[in-house]
Amino acid sequence: MDGFEYNMKSFDDIATLYHHFIESSKFSYAARSWLGDPKFVSNATQIARNITSKEWAEWVRSKITDKTHPDAYYGGSFEAPPQDHGTTHVSIVDALGNAVSVTSTINL
Repeated sequence: MDGFEYNMKSFDDIATLYHHFIESSKFSYAARSWLGDPKFVSNATQIARNITSKEWAEWVRSKITDKTHPDAYYGGSFEAPPQDHGTTHVSIVDALGNAVSVTSTINL
């Protein structure tokens, strides 16, 4: 947000300030899909360095306009997780140690 050069007068246009913040947050949220445990994502450390650099911040700032954009504009993966069709498991144990459990699954 530094590159937008906000000052006290900027707060007169609070809607623009919020818009810039929200748009920059969308890029950050998209970038999180590239990260992971370095044991499993070979370039996670390099990605973390890149997305915390001034160059990346400048690139993000250059992409922010006065409009919002489709999800793909921000990069990353915005796919919804697969819909759960419903599995439930309940286990009950009483004071005497008696136990019962049941699993119910809807296979669609």
